[in-house]
Amino acid sequence: MEIFVNAGFGDPIHREMAEDIAAMGFDGVRTDALFAGPHGQPPRLIFEDILADTYEACANAGLKLQWLISRPLETGPIPIGEAVDRIENLRLGAHSFDVGMEFNHSKARYSPGTAVALINACKDVAGSIPVSATLTNNMGRDALTFASQCFREGLRCDAIGLHPYKTTVKPWEPARGSGWSSREEEWSAWQELAAQYGVALWAPEWGYHCGVSNVPAPGLWGKLGRRVKLSYTEDQQREFTEFELFDQRERGVQMSGVFQYNDAADSATNPNHEAHYGMRRADDSHKPVVDAIRLVQRKQRGE
Repeated sequence: MEIFVNAGFGDPIHREMAEDIAAMGFDGVRTDALFAGPHGQPPRLIFEDILADTYEACANAGLKLQWLISRPLETGPIPIGEAVDRIENLRLGAHSFDVGMEFNHSKARYSPGTAVALINACKDVAGSIPVSATLTNNMGRDALTFASQCFREGLRCDAIGLHPYKTTVKPWEPARGSGWSSREEEWSAWQELAAQYGVALWAPEWGYHCGVSNVPAPGLWGKLGRRVKLSYTEDQQREFTEFELFDQRERGVQMSGVFQYNDAADSATNPNHEAHYGMRRADDSHKPVVDAIRLVQRKQRGE
């Protein structure tokens, strides 16, 4: 299994950053290659000179690149023409393309037909370079139904691009509200879908935080709307990431993309979990989670 890190997000990946990512043990980088920006805000088109600088830095550091052809949620659909043009200009040196934008998201839901038209057009111009389809923002039963409908409507891709986030539960548990009774049930359903249509399973975006999140209280209190704070430590972030990587490998995932390279710039004062997914703290120091990446890679090499 190849292990990538999510980084850049529309900004160039410079030489020092690429070298640091390689030193962490990652095989490559997944980064935005079309539109970027906060969800719900006007997206910005990423200029091709930024992508050229990113490619050069990563190539010199021995890193592969997965280009994400996407757009922030709640900002409209991805223009097919612009997506196709961008792929045509990025084929040289690309490891793969990840196409889509979590089409099933409750605040920006699109029809399966919209997803299929976009991804198929991109697949046609990508040639021999693999294309993964980012169809959903989770692995729940409803997400599986949406992905299945996309395939029934003629979706053509090389891999399903899963986002197996577990923000409020430990990685060996099924996600809250997913409709699955166990992690085994959750994964086996997606494995069956991939086998049915002859595509691979990738997990280009997922991660574990070491921050604080508000989650429904257990039992009746949760049903009545009561919420409690749930926090994880840096050591738990390392533990969960290590488990997830080994588990994905055992389940046949071929490419995995950990979210993300950096904590948010305000993470030292902001406890919210969204600010604490990084491999590095705001002061640029490595967190214990980096040890998990290196351990899994050593095990994969048989060391």
